[in-house]
Amino acid sequence: MRPARVAVVLAVVVLFVNDHLLKHAFPGLVTGKLSDVAGMIFFPVLLAALCWPLAPAALRTDAAQDRLLALACVATAVVFTLTKTTALGNEAYRVGWGALQWPVRALAALAHGQRLPRLARVVLVRGPSDVLAVPFVLLAYAAGRRGGQLRLLSPSSRSPS
Repeated sequence: MRPARVAVVLAVVVLFVNDHLLKHAFPGLVTGKLSDVAGMIFFPVLLAALCWPLAPAALRTDAAQDRLLALACVATAVVFTLTKTTALGNEAYRVGWGALQWPVRALAALAHGQRLPRLARVVLVRGPSDVLAVPFVLLAYAAGRRGGQLRLLSPSSRSPS
């Protein structure tokens, strides 16, 4: 596995461990920024991999995949920057992510014989210094470029160029 691909897999592991263990055990600057950096490495690759099957088969080339990944990197950087630096972006993220989590919370409540939960906003600390993580999208681009990581995530969705 290429070192850049390892970086994406490692970013997923770091994001999970940091958000579920380290932030609670060692709250602070390092654990706060660690998830931001991991997200900048992992999320653009995931976003591009999820969008790739929507492309017509005739257009699935390495060059098209590179452009899609570049667009996913730019979109990730812009949305992240808006959520971390503007009140509107932060609130939109908190409500949107809460809405995406609601069906799972509702099914769990119903399974336990409880009332349906209210829509809850997720917790997201707004901090302009978090944008220091944005340049790490370049590592995501390096990992997924020319069939790299996207091919790893969906091996049958790519045709030769």
